[in-house]
Amino acid sequence: MGALIMGYGPRFIVKEYALAIGVVFIMFGAYKTSTSWKEPEEKSKEL
Repeated sequence: MGALIMGYGPRFIVKEYALAIGVVFIMFGAYKTSTSWKEPEEKSKEL
């Protein structure tokens, strides 16, 4: 979605705004992807 905004955004809004919004969406997607890779921790750890 971020790449589409970066590519087609300048047709609808100012180029700099389209690039900034596109980068934000790409970073948000990378964050969500990296947090889904994390292995789930054991919920009950007894000593």
